Amino acid sequence: MIRISILAAIAVLHLATASHAQAPSPVATVHLKIFLALNGDDLGAPKVILFKSRQDGQDYAKKFRDGTISNIAYGVYDLRAYQDGFEVVERREILVYRPEVWVVMGTQIGRIDFEPDRFRLSGTVRPLPSTGQPVWVRLTSIYSNLLMDAKVDKSGVFEMAGLKRDKCVLTVWSGTRILEVRPVDISSDRAVSVILSHVKDER
Repeated sequence: MIRISILAAIAVLHLATASHAQAPSPVATVHLKIFLALNGDDLGAPKVILFKSRQDGQDYAKKFRDGTISNIAYGVYDLRAYQDGFEVVERREILVYRPEVWVVMGTQIGRIDFEPDRFRLSGTVRPLPSTGQPVWVRLTSIYSNLLMDAKVDKSGVFEMAGLKRDKCVLTVWSGTRILEVRPVDISSDRAVSVILSHVKDER
C-alpha cells in the first residue's frame, strides 16, 4: 500500500513538472507615445529605430505597427525612436513584465542653430539621515530622456545646472532608501526646499 502511494506521488509530480515545462512563456504588447517636450503636444506614432532585447540580442524594431508591438517576450529592452523633424529619443532598460506596457517619450524640434535657455536648480534637503551614507537627488524628466544626479553636501545643499525647460520628478535617496519624491517644473532658475518628514535616527 505504501509503495502504491509513493508511485502515485511520483506520477503526480511528473505530471506537474511536465505541465509546468509546457506552459508558454509570457508575452506582452508594448505601446509607444511620443510628445513634444516643450508643451506636451502628441506627435503621433513614433518611428522605431531600435528595440533590442537584453536577453537574446534581437532587434524587434521592424515589428512595430503604428507605435505598437505585440507578442513580445517579457524582459528588458533598449529603445531608440523619433518623429520626422524632431530629435531621436533613446531610452535604456525598458522593463516589459506586464501584459500591457506603455512607454511615454518626449522629444524636441531637431534644430542645431538654436540653443534654448538653460536653467539652474538648487535646493536644500533637511534633515539629513544620520546613517552616514551619502544623500543624492535625481532629476528625471517626464517628457524627455533627461536623468541627472547631484550629491547633497554635508550642509544639505545641492545644485544642478544647464537644464532645459521641462517638467520633472525630483527623487531624494540614500543607499537603498527613497526619502522623498516630488514634481518640479523647470521653467526658470529656482531654489527648492525638501523637508524629509519620515527620516528616522538609525544610529
